[in-house]
Amino acid sequence: MNITLDPAAVAKEIARELSAILEPLQPHEPVQHEYIGNNKLFANIRSRMEELSMDQEYLAKKIGLCRESLSGRMTGRVQWTLDEMYAAMDVLRIPYKHLQAYFPKSGKTEFIRKLTG
Repeated sequence: MNITLDPAAVAKEIARELSAILEPLQPHEPVQHEYIGNNKLFANIRSRMEELSMDQEYLAKKIGLCRESLSGRMTGRVQWTLDEMYAAMDVLRIPYKHLQAYFPKSGKTEFIRKLTG
């Protein structure tokens, strides 16, 4: 059985794992988003993933889902379980006290506009 590995993908995975281990845990405050009309669900999760250069496939793998299952949760087609929420917060290094900011009941961040200071 031959297994072919993509060296670039392996290097990217190793770099992500090392940064998660070596980077000190920084408290992460929710981002306050401006909403116009029907914007994306779970914007704070998406924003944090972007900050960490993390794609859905990586997050899904880390919390024990396939990418399609995570996509269903991120689009609101499937509800998150509490275990999945906590697992995602662990991977994204988000303090549990921000659970409602990252997983609001409607999926939409409740902030109307960005606060500037």
